[in-house]
Amino acid sequence: MYLDRTYALPRHERPLYDLGLHLFAEHVMLAHQYQLRNRALAAVDRALASARDLESVPSSEIKSQLAGTAALFRALHLDAPVLSPHVVREARQTLARAAATELAVQMSDPAAYLDWIDAVLDREKVLAESMALAGAADVDAAVRNVVIAQHADVLLAGVPAWLLDGDATALARVMDRLASVNLLAPLVDQVGAWIAEQGCAIVEREAAKARGAAVPAIAGRQAAWHNPTGTVPMIEALLVFKQHVDDLVVAAFRSHADVQNAVKTALHKAMNVVKNKPAECMAKYVDEQLRSRRTVDEARLEQTLDQVLHLFRHVDAKDTFEAFYKQLLAKRLLLGRVTSMDAEKSMVARLRAERGVQSTEALDKMFADVELSDQLAKAFKDSRFAAQMPGGYDLSVIVCQSSAWPTLTTTVSALHGKAKGNGHDDDKSAPKPIGRLPEFMTRGIDLFSQFYATQYSGRQLAWQHDMDQVTLKTSFGKELDVALVQALVLLEFADMNAPPLSFTELHARTGIEPAELKRTLQSLACGKVRVLKKSPPPARESGGEIADTDTFTPVAKLDQVKKYRFRIPQIIPREVQQQDDEHTHEQVAEDRSLALQAAIVRVMKARKVLPYQSLLNEVISQCKFPVEASKFKLQIEDLTEREFLERDKDQHNVYRYVA
Repeated sequence: MYLDRTYALPRHERPLYDLGLHLFAEHVMLAHQYQLRNRALAAVDRALASARDLESVPSSEIKSQLAGTAALFRALHLDAPVLSPHVVREARQTLARAAATELAVQMSDPAAYLDWIDAVLDREKVLAESMALAGAADVDAAVRNVVIAQHADVLLAGVPAWLLDGDATALARVMDRLASVNLLAPLVDQVGAWIAEQGCAIVEREAAKARGAAVPAIAGRQAAWHNPTGTVPMIEALLVFKQHVDDLVVAAFRSHADVQNAVKTALHKAMNVVKNKPAECMAKYVDEQLRSRRTVDEARLEQTLDQVLHLFRHVDAKDTFEAFYKQLLAKRLLLGRVTSMDAEKSMVARLRAERGVQSTEALDKMFADVELSDQLAKAFKDSRFAAQMPGGYDLSVIVCQSSAWPTLTTTVSALHGKAKGNGHDDDKSAPKPIGRLPEFMTRGIDLFSQFYATQYSGRQLAWQHDMDQVTLKTSFGKELDVALVQALVLLEFADMNAPPLSFTELHARTGIEPAELKRTLQSLACGKVRVLKKSPPPARESGGEIADTDTFTPVAKLDQVKKYRFRIPQIIPREVQQQDDEHTHEQVAEDRSLALQAAIVRVMKARKVLPYQSLLNEVISQCKFPVEASKFKLQIEDLTEREFLERDKDQHNVYRYVA
């Protein structure tokens, strides 16, 4: 305008339009005790109340009314100082009452309240866009504080059920709402607590079942991990549970770093709530996956091994896993129960990457022994000793270094596969005899021993016959894969026309211990597949108990079995497996004691003088297993008595290394 250019601008005065707005605001809008301003604000309140009373999106009429009023305040420069603060106060008061009413009506139902929050936020967003307030961010913050932050406990109360049901959509919505008011930490804590609770329940429940303790039924809704059906239920349940959690971490929490850390902490707590048992079960689960079966999906097997390894990372008692894994691997190799040698070596490679080369050194030697034994078998067949073997008899031997292989129990085991003998070289100990071997077997063993002496001078073989397996050809056109102890019994019935043999006669002929012989006869005459006929017949109520007066005869045919070659499993008493497991745990405890003592001496030799707590901290950092304070104290006392250490005369809690 002309006056603006010639008068206002040169004198740095307000332009006429701005001056008019200023005068209108001062003498009209803000005059007479703010009557017009208050009436305008009341109109805004009525429009907002009308919009909030509607369940649907605000109408165009309401939006137009709000937009016009807000434009007036904005033109008069009264938006930031007057209108926005007023809308913030009004939103706090109105929505606080609305939230309380909603919670009362819905009985504080988290799902219903979450839906109400989303509806409120959508409506308030439309209102804010209509008004285009300068303080729109303050209004949004006030709304979220009232409906979300002040009632976060209602939303958090629904998290356990959503986690159990795998409701990723609801969890994602809750995460977004709580994150918008800086309350993500309580949600993360709740998620971690739920995972720890569920994981600990799985481990404790299955550990109690393994001990034979009574376990109460699970109350309320159940998930897939509550009812595992496999032979190693603890690990199966944990794998299902972890997959459930992993899916939610991605789908619901978008792999948020805080949630991932909470999951790791919770799983670590769960995997160590019961000492050593999860590690033991993990090794047995891997054994089940790697044992021979008809078909195997290599990709699925590799995926399963990766999943187990993820659990393995959370276990403190990794040495317990390694001890059981080594023992079970030895049995798979000796009994021909390997599904895939590539899969076996792949698992060992995983362990090597996790724990270092030293942890798998013995396992690598075991593989090397098996490969070398295959070469020895070929060389034996081409040697002059093989020509002297009894007719109809073939011998295959696995020669094991006693320093690399675990000490396997000399009790009954589920043995089957190719006919094999197992020898430990460099082992002068006399093996426990399993029974009286037939002459043709002893002849074959002598011939192989002579052959081995020509290959390795200065070495002796100690035969472990309780791990032997035999394949027998029968007169009814079948081949039987049996353990040596079963074969010794069946060979007594080679003559189909011979009279029945009693238990006492079989004991005298085979030299098998009575308890072992009874279990063997139960497997042959009372099992699902019966190759011997017991007289009197086994009674169902007695479970096929064998009496000293029972007699046995061979069956003439076996039509119910369609396979040409099949295995007859042995009966393994539970106490045998328990003793085997206890022996492994005892060996782990002994190894830990030696390693703990060595670590103490190593640290003190380097540091010379250390307070008790500092010594404990350094030893813990060096040991690859959980160090218990009580065990550490015992080792300190033992080393003090043996004069490796001594207490400082002036400071009782300080120890000195004695050179």
